[in-house]
Amino acid sequence: MGPIVSTVSVRELQRMAFDRHKILIDVREPAAFAHRHLPEAYNLPYQSIGQWKYQLDPDVEYILICEHGGAALRAARELDCLGIRAAAVVGGYSYL
Repeated sequence: MGPIVSTVSVRELQRMAFDRHKILIDVREPAAFAHRHLPEAYNLPYQSIGQWKYQLDPDVEYILICEHGGAALRAARELDCLGIRAAAVVGGYSYL
C-alpha cells in the first residue's frame, strides 16, 4: 500500500479560493476538459504526468480533479512522492 493521499470533498472544493499558491489541475484528457471543466482549472492530463510533474512548484498546493477521483488520487500520490503538496477531489466531476 502506498502513502496516504490528501483528499478534499466537492463541498470543500466549492469553497476554495485559487491563486498562485493554490492551483486546481484537471487531469482528464483534453477532450473531456474542453467539454466541461471548472473555470479555475488548468488541464494537465494524467497520461502525460511524466512530462509535467517535475515542472510543478513545491511551494504551491495543487488540488487535482478528474471524472470520478481515481486518476486524481494516482496523480496526487505521484506528486506526494516528489514532495509536492497535492490533494485529490473525492468523486471528481461526477459529484459536481
